[in-house]
Amino acid sequence: MSLAVNLLEHHVFSRSVVPPFEPDILLTPGYPAFVAIIFALSARSEIAVVIIQVVLRGLTAWLLVRLGWRLFASREVGLAAGWAYAFAAVPYMFVGVLSPETLYTALLMGTLVLFASRPALLNLIVAGFLAGLGVLTRPIGLVAMWGLPLVEMCRSKLTWAVPRVALLFGVAGLVVAPWLVRNQSLFGMPVLTSVSSHNLLNYVAASTLARAEGTSLAAGQEYAIAIYREYVDQHGASLNAAQVAQDQQKVAVAILRTHPLQAITSVVVDSLNTLRPGVSYVALFLWPGSLPNRTASDEDLSPAWGQTANGPLLALTVVLTTFYATLFLLSGIGFVMCLRARNWLAIWVIMPVVLALVVAPGAAGNARFRIPFEPLLFLLAALAATAAARRLRATKARP
Repeated sequence: MSLAVNLLEHHVFSRSVVPPFEPDILLTPGYPAFVAIIFALSARSEIAVVIIQVVLRGLTAWLLVRLGWRLFASREVGLAAGWAYAFAAVPYMFVGVLSPETLYTALLMGTLVLFASRPALLNLIVAGFLAGLGVLTRPIGLVAMWGLPLVEMCRSKLTWAVPRVALLFGVAGLVVAPWLVRNQSLFGMPVLTSVSSHNLLNYVAASTLARAEGTSLAAGQEYAIAIYREYVDQHGASLNAAQVAQDQQKVAVAILRTHPLQAITSVVVDSLNTLRPGVSYVALFLWPGSLPNRTASDEDLSPAWGQTANGPLLALTVVLTTFYATLFLLSGIGFVMCLRARNWLAIWVIMPVVLALVVAPGAAGNARFRIPFEPLLFLLAALAATAAARRLRATKARP
């Protein structure tokens, strides 16, 4: 909120609530700018932001229908995925709050639909523009783009694929460039954000240390911070936030290199955090203050963990767990169907995004990080469900 208000009133990107407004790089400016524009047009109405996010949610469902047609040449699959996604519970929680997930999901889906469409020049330019906005909205979007070159090489000769991919990433780079230039001017480094370095040290490296030492995540975080402080004592304190982020990244990478096996284990195991059903988010949305305020760790998986003696919360847990277990099972079947059909376009459009957004958060992952790729899971699940429905109809039609 403070970032959007400061952009609107003081034309500075800062989390400070009173002057002097210190420039900030912890987060990227995409979503705060989005909120600031709506505030400027609506007398700072948060309801207006929610209304726009409801529209974006509907747009995402429509884009999902379009993507189903592009990848599977089936309107049935797209419609089934769109309707199922429209009734998914957890994404609704983020429509009603000031959080970038809804905006980023719409930008990501727009990018994928355009890129999976006929490889026209305009489609690539607009896809690159949306991809750039996505990176400015959620920096993790940069990781999610790694599969797009594979998509292009899958459907085109190398001589055509290289310039098309270069155009896409070039346009995305032009969108992100002003932000990098600003950070170079203010901090002496063209960094995108400092939050990635913070998470790398405090979650990925800390989880690695916890496994190496056989301790809890909280103890691993204390150890990682102690190593970082020792590094600062040896090399001197950083002059600004960008240099702090750079030092955190150096320390985190050194920890991961020291414990490679534990690092790989942490990445694989911690990625499962993203598959949580999201009971806590929905419970806190429906019943504010109903759960204890405590930090999650490997010993305390969720604020809702251990609170299910409460009747409504138990029912919510059962419903959400059943819903998402079914979604994950069907999406897995859909992925196998893509492999058997050798639908490489669908595989390279969907799976790199899913893998990147599952793995990247590490121990910091939770249901919130699943929101952007959840539509793709519904698409794979719809492929499996519609195939099962066709078989059932064919069986009933037999004499």
